[in-house]
Amino acid sequence: AAHPGNRQVYSEVNELIENLDPKDVRPVIDAIQHLPNPRERNTFMSMLIARWAEGDARGAVDYAQSENAAGEGWLVAEVVGTWAEHDSAAAMAWVTQTPPGSERNGALQSLVSALVEKDPQGAFSFLQALPAADQTAALYSPIFSGWGSADPVTAGQVALQLPSGPIRDMA
Repeated sequence: AAHPGNRQVYSEVNELIENLDPKDVRPVIDAIQHLPNPRERNTFMSMLIARWAEGDARGAVDYAQSENAAGEGWLVAEVVGTWAEHDSAAAMAWVTQTPPGSERNGALQSLVSALVEKDPQGAFSFLQALPAADQTAALYSPIFSGWGSADPVTAGQVALQLPSGPIRDMA
């Protein structure tokens, strides 16, 4: 970390984190809080919180929420994205129970982006089931982008069935 921007350092740190047991991540997170470079600290924090979420999503999201009070709102979205890759049903349930606000918005964006990787139709169905206030063009964008690449005919047919407006225009 003393060599900012060094790709070799990032590669080595990534390898160390991948070999770290998720239950051992918290002490490492505590240790990196003292890094002087905020960019480096945030990069390593992102890598660590994602690793933690692989083995203990609830613990990672609880930690991320506690850090939100300190202005680290992006951590919750990071956890939710990783959580969705490993247990999408649990991640969806958690996000839908999160109160409206910036934390929920970021978590929804991360969740939808992760869901579309596995199942664009499922991501679309999930989004359609949300309250209208949560359905924004920004959330539909990754769905139709991914779906359009994988199956443009079906994506186009579904897009044409959306009500006219900004979401349909984006799709």
